[in-house]
Amino acid sequence: MIHCKIHPAAQDEHDDLVTFFAGIDEALAIAFEEQYQECRRMVCANPARFPAQHGHIHRAELTPRFGDCCVAYTVWQSKVVILAVAHVKRQPCQWRQRMAEAEDLFFEAVPAAVA
Repeated sequence: MIHCKIHPAAQDEHDDLVTFFAGIDEALAIAFEEQYQECRRMVCANPARFPAQHGHIHRAELTPRFGDCCVAYTVWQSKVVILAVAHVKRQPCQWRQRMAEAEDLFFEAVPAAVA
């Protein structure tokens, strides 16, 4: 299994979705969390399982009950970084600006070649 990290904003989105579903029904929030954790396990076990879209960004849909939600992630330096846990009909591309932030937060700089 590859090492997975989550962008702080994606963690906030996850937490907001759990709170939203809990406001409707606690069992719905639990079902969402279980579906999210299963999706995250699949992503970390095999990042290539979900096709790349928008360059190097992959999108794993939470299905079937939570099909309007997805996990957007990238793979770099043998790490998976979850960029967003988002509702696809609300700001579906909000995670794009997080790529540069993710590089600063999670990845080590590659040393420049010595001349």
